[in-house]
Amino acid sequence: MKTNILWKLYFWLLVFALLALNGAAVKRGFSMRDAIDVPISLTGLAGVFGFAYQKSIFVSIFWRVFLPVIFVWDIFANFLGNGVSGLRDFTWLEIVFVIAVYYVLFSAEYVALYLYAFRSEKIWNKEG
Repeated sequence: MKTNILWKLYFWLLVFALLALNGAAVKRGFSMRDAIDVPISLTGLAGVFGFAYQKSIFVSIFWRVFLPVIFVWDIFANFLGNGVSGLRDFTWLEIVFVIAVYYVLFSAEYVALYLYAFRSEKIWNKEG
C-alpha cells in the first residue's frame, strides 16, 4: 500500500527530528520540561510506528486517550511553556514561520495517531 510507504518515511523523518530536538536539549541542559517531553514524544513516536507498520501497540483506547494529551502537551511545552519566550529575539513574522514549520512537521503525527486510534480496526482485530 503506497500510503504505508509515506507513513514509514514520515516515521523515520520524525525519528531524526526528535533526535535533533532532544540532542539540543541535552546540549543546553536537560530541564524538567524535557523530562516530561521525552516520554510523551517517544510514546507518540511509538504510535506513529504502530500505524505506519500496521502493528498493535498497547490497545486502541490508549491511543484515543493519548491523542489529546500529546496535542495539549505540544501546545503547552513548545509555545506557552517556553517556546514563545525562547523566540523573544525573533520578529513576529519569524515566530509565525517557526510555529508554521513546527506544525507542518508535527501535525501529521496527530493525523497518524487519530487514524491509528479510531480508523485502524484491521490492526486492532489482528490476532497475536
